[in-house]
Amino acid sequence: MSGGVPAVGGAAGAGFGLGAGSIVTQYLSIGIKLTITPYINADGFVTAEIKPEVSSLKGWRGLYNEIPWIATRRAETTVTIKDGETIVIGGLISAEERETISKVPFLGDLPLVGVLFRSKRKDKTKSEIIISVTPHVLPEQPKKP
Repeated sequence: MSGGVPAVGGAAGAGFGLGAGSIVTQYLSIGIKLTITPYINADGFVTAEIKPEVSSLKGWRGLYNEIPWIATRRAETTVTIKDGETIVIGGLISAEERETISKVPFLGDLPLVGVLFRSKRKDKTKSEIIISVTPHVLPEQPKKP
């Protein structure tokens, strides 16, 4: 599961003519990515390289809020398991805390009485990725004559 976030690049070209002052937009993938590379061993076991990656949009930066701020968490592990057995891997834990301030325009900015016209809200979020893998090795099919 992943989505795209537009990232605006600098102006392509300078001066006059084609491409002068044009903006380049590129989409960056964010979300959950999981790469599993299995290897079947001669003894019937499966060795798998597991690489989870979780990225999220934290906000926008730059003079005009044109640069996405993306946080990415990655892990990598190699496991060996028997055909049909399940392995569970946990990790990539994150904890976030956000503070949101809401206020009545102008009145919320007044000294002393402004506190009556604004409010603060704190949100805490915790998340963890848990991966469950069960390999199934298919028997070799006889070749057709």
